[in-house]
Amino acid sequence: MVLKQWANFLLCLIIACLIGYGIKQIADASDVVDLFNPEIQPSSDAKALADQVTLDSYRFELNQESKRIRAEFSMTNSSSQPVYNVVISCILKDKTGEKRGSGKWVLYETLAPLHSEHFIIEDKRYVSHLVRPDTIACKIVDVMTKSVAVKESKSGH
Repeated sequence: MVLKQWANFLLCLIIACLIGYGIKQIADASDVVDLFNPEIQPSSDAKALADQVTLDSYRFELNQESKRIRAEFSMTNSSSQPVYNVVISCILKDKTGEKRGSGKWVLYETLAPLHSEHFIIEDKRYVSHLVRPDTIACKIVDVMTKSVAVKESKSGH
């Protein structure tokens, strides 16, 4: 019987900790959008290359009826190595500057060293009708620099 009481006590303690954690998460969120759509923090690779791989400009066209988004990104790679799978995170805001959501775009093309390039991505996703293209704020949150090495087989297969 004592074992069952300890198990119940431990279970209640775990549930109380989870409730406390949930309350803390809700209290730390500035609004519902932050609660369900937290801002993505840059990876260690993106931080290391922040001064060499830059997002020079971006532009969005939103079509609310068809739910189509056209995102244009101009980037520069000043490093000595190619980069690929660049992840760009954008905060979607309304005309008053209130956050209305976020979006993430991945540029799968390789950006050569010491090179600038323009990328266009068109996709279909929901964006609030309150979001204005000129108030969207974007930043690079991840980038890959190392390629995967493929070992050749010497058996001729």
